[in-house]
Amino acid sequence: MAELNRVTMDHPAIRKNGRGRVLDGRFPMFFTASGIEFMLRGSELWVELSSDYSDHESWISVLLNDVRISRMMVPAGKQKFCVLRNQNPEVVKRVRISKDTQAMKDDTGHFLSIDAIYTDGEVTPYVERELKLEFIGDSITSGEGLIGAKTEEEWVSCFFDSVYHYGNLTATKLNAEFRVVSQSGWGVLSGWDNNPSLVIPGIYDYTCASNVSEEGKKFGSLERYDFTSWQPDFVMINLGTNDNSAFYNPEWVSTDGKLTHKLRLTEDGQKHPEDVKHFEDAVTAFLMQVRQNNPSAVIIWCYGILGCDMEQSILNGICRYQEQTDDKKVNYLHFPSMTEEQCGARWHPGPSAHQMMADLLVEKINELR
Repeated sequence: MAELNRVTMDHPAIRKNGRGRVLDGRFPMFFTASGIEFMLRGSELWVELSSDYSDHESWISVLLNDVRISRMMVPAGKQKFCVLRNQNPEVVKRVRISKDTQAMKDDTGHFLSIDAIYTDGEVTPYVERELKLEFIGDSITSGEGLIGAKTEEEWVSCFFDSVYHYGNLTATKLNAEFRVVSQSGWGVLSGWDNNPSLVIPGIYDYTCASNVSEEGKKFGSLERYDFTSWQPDFVMINLGTNDNSAFYNPEWVSTDGKLTHKLRLTEDGQKHPEDVKHFEDAVTAFLMQVRQNNPSAVIIWCYGILGCDMEQSILNGICRYQEQTDDKKVNYLHFPSMTEEQCGARWHPGPSAHQMMADLLVEKINELR
């Protein structure tokens, strides 16, 4: 076997996909689809990863020229995996290592970093993509349920995916790089269980505040994110599903019993007008927050794949934002509710549902470019 060259993540031609800083040559993989991308001239490639977890392990996918060629679970500890062999050493290939799992907030040890690659060839200058896309959301945008049969209902890491993901499908069609900020069960105003702290606006300004591992903190997970380091051309917001669920779920009570929270229903089973207004105000406020951090991006709020009960309230929130700001670069895109045939694991959108969302987004983005 030929001698392999070790290349660390501070190499300038390796594109770091996702939030986080390089530390000692290592790059953290926090959110879904975080990882690296680079151009390789060589026949063999190994990847070195460091992983830790208590309950929820990380999974990664390896893509060659935008097509997945392997998927694997990453055991705890430092590991080396061979991901390419016997390739034509003279042909330059685009390689991407992508994390399939989201940041696992409830597993306080969950962490994954890519520490180095080893090759018998070389990393060549990066070939830029045409666009930059950001996807903000909940379990849909975390890729939950994309792997696994409809009958699977366990909440486990292996059912998350970043490749059949509508963000990846959209980005591939548009020759774009993309990033994800998402958490399963989270909303704009409330989490699915009425927990008011499980809201994406609360973590959006930080690198990855949903990763509370000690190792993650070393890589800046709880620090404010530098938005100037990466400015997207389009920002997609796919939120509202869990806020809707909160109206129908029991009151949330803090562990010490001192705090409670509930999005209420009226006596006749309708959403309480005051809480609907609070949700609409939260939509407006989050658009303000996203715009402040991404001054030039086109924003598309997309919603409906798991039902459209909050659609009018989202539209009201967008309308109020536009009235207050005169911002013409905020749009809405309706997703049709998925059919039973499009359902994946855990009653979440499966691959065909994600393909449908991607097709609609590609059409919308091309219309707005």
